[in-house]
Amino acid sequence: MPVTTENEVFNVCSVSSNYNSNVAQIVAKTLNTVGLEGVVNITESPTGFSRFAMVNGLVYERGFVSPLFAETMSQDGEDAK
Repeated sequence: MPVTTENEVFNVCSVSSNYNSNVAQIVAKTLNTVGLEGVVNITESPTGFSRFAMVNGLVYERGFVSPLFAETMSQDGEDAK
C-alpha cells in the first residue's frame, strides 16, 4: 500500500518514532519537503532541541566518486611512483 498523503506520512513517522509526536512531526515535515524519494539523515542532538536543516545538493561522507578524481592512488597520501 503506497503512502501518498501528508497524513499517511505522519502516521508512518509516528509509528517509526515510537509514537513520539514531536519527532514524527519533524520527520514528516522533512519528508514532505524533500519528497518521498529524498534522503533524510537523523542524528541525536547534544542539546535538548529538535530541528531540521535542509541541504541542497550532494553530500559525500568520504572517499571519491571515481578514482579519476584522486590526485594520487596511494592510500597513505604519498605520491604513487
